[in-house]
Amino acid sequence: EAINPLYQAVNLVPGEPVFRNELAESLSAAAVSIWTDGEKDQAVKVKNEAVANFKIVSNQSKHNLTFMRTQAQMEFIMREIDPSLTGESLEIAQKTIDLSPTDPRGYYLLGRMYEELGEKTKAQELYRKTVELKPDYEEAKKLLFAM
Repeated sequence: EAINPLYQAVNLVPGEPVFRNELAESLSAAAVSIWTDGEKDQAVKVKNEAVANFKIVSNQSKHNLTFMRTQAQMEFIMREIDPSLTGESLEIAQKTIDLSPTDPRGYYLLGRMYEELGEKTKAQELYRKTVELKPDYEEAKKLLFAM
């Protein structure tokens, strides 16, 4: 239900990346849901549309860290549909760190991704850096000390 108004917003103001980013995020969630329901071909189509919209957003706002983190998270979630998204999502998350090395959110995001991939040592390093930059980052501390 949320997707149709987002299509309308994107059609009304195609140059506004906020609407398109929200559309891409919603399409990503829909793709995963459709995949889980067993409709593989439809899920791939929706995933492709989500990725295409993320590409447009990244061209419209090349250095917007919020958009980049959203793209990295959602592409990582869609990796079951398309395993090639794993590497791309990790690269995008790393780019947020490269662009803003003092922002703990990039380290936390990349740490969560590596933890989910089973790479605990990398995840721990990233959580340590997150807590170093923001000592009261409670979720990162919980994950770090739980490992």
